[in-house]
Amino acid sequence: MAAVAHGVLLDVQPQPWYQWPGLVLFQVGTFWLLFDPILNKLTNQRLDYEGKNSGWLKGIPYWLQAIISIAMISVGLYGFHY
Repeated sequence: MAAVAHGVLLDVQPQPWYQWPGLVLFQVGTFWLLFDPILNKLTNQRLDYEGKNSGWLKGIPYWLQAIISIAMISVGLYGFHY
């Protein structure tokens, strides 16, 4: 659902099939980087707060998640560009 909203908002319509993996990496990396801090800010929690049902990334520190997300975004942008 988020990928569809992202495509609609940015009007991203990659035509060749090989651009889709770059777009997916960009979308997943952006979601992982922004969702938790925004949700925690809206619920007045610490920026790196992880609740009981935080999912499978719960054991990974947020700073490492951010590095992985930025790497995914970078690879995604590079892949989408070419």
